Amino acid sequence: MIAGAAALAAASPTSLPPVVLLVGDNLWLRDELCAAYRRLAVPREWQEMNAETRWAGDTPEGAAVDLARTPPFGGTRRFVCIRDVESWRGGARAEEDAGEGEEAPADAPAAPRPPVRAKRRTKASKAEVTPMVAYLAAPDPGTVLVMTSDRWDFKKWEGDALFEAAVRSDALVVCERPQGDLLRVWLDDRAAALGLRLERAAGAALVERVGGEPWALVRELEKLAAYTGGGRAAGEEDVAALAADTAPPDMFGYLDALFVDRRPGRALSLLARLLDEFHPLALHALILTQLRKLSILKGGLAQGLNQWQTGVRMPGPALDRASMMVRRTPAARFTTLFRALAAAEGRLKRGGDGRAVLETLTLECCR
Repeated sequence: MIAGAAALAAASPTSLPPVVLLVGDNLWLRDELCAAYRRLAVPREWQEMNAETRWAGDTPEGAAVDLARTPPFGGTRRFVCIRDVESWRGGARAEEDAGEGEEAPADAPAAPRPPVRAKRRTKASKAEVTPMVAYLAAPDPGTVLVMTSDRWDFKKWEGDALFEAAVRSDALVVCERPQGDLLRVWLDDRAAALGLRLERAAGAALVERVGGEPWALVRELEKLAAYTGGGRAAGEEDVAALAADTAPPDMFGYLDALFVDRRPGRALSLLARLLDEFHPLALHALILTQLRKLSILKGGLAQGLNQWQTGVRMPGPALDRASMMVRRTPAARFTTLFRALAAAEGRLKRGGDGRAVLETLTLECCR
């Protein structure tokens, strides 16, 4: 199993693997790897003859293996990319069944012909040695075969024969989105590759407006690079002027802004978007649940437990940051916040303006 970034950095004409299975939700990295393998495997002048891309839903496994075993024309290598290979595992492609039976006697009355039924391919069993599973055990050295999983995550692939064959062959490449601090490092690296200098506040604003999808972030970085011309660093005002506000409402970002970072401006901005999707009482319940977790965490740390022993379930980095926050927060502050939440709930249930009530509560939590 290889990390996608490491595979991209190591790719060269002399070290291309014969088979690769790309799995993960980082669409940008997956596309970059496909383009790099294609470029390195087959010279541009031979790509029309020796490079092709197919969709698994239109290409049965046996046909894909035939493509991979086809000798190169004029060059030394072929490149074959098969997209959406989970279609093979789910029987996504229908095949017609003619259903011909015994011939009827000549004098028999004409009977209505039964409708032709489409027989769907059944999903390959996890232990079944399908044509591509067999190919992975002995791939053709004259072909670079890249398969992409466009819809399935690791959980769905778990135990599948094709996935396990890729693991055994060291053909599995993991393309996962960078998160947290790693996303910021990746963003700076991509900006530098485009000749763009990005102020720290501008990077945070870009992620907040666009979200954490690398493909979308790269498109916005390209716009910023063209706008600034490389002569100056891109700031928050440039992001506000150019970047589309397309990120989905971020509940976890809102809770972080409330209780960890205590940034009222960001919290109010996220709240406005969440209110377009959720009822005020649902958001109130979310805030209350998070405050209860932090209160339990505070009590456990006060008893000498570490954050992992308190029973509070959060992602590792989030739990570490929350632990630092509650250590420096007086216990009396939690009492104040619980009272503010109780008062806000009463106003909401009496028909108060949900936006105004939650904005007031947000400011109190960030204080």
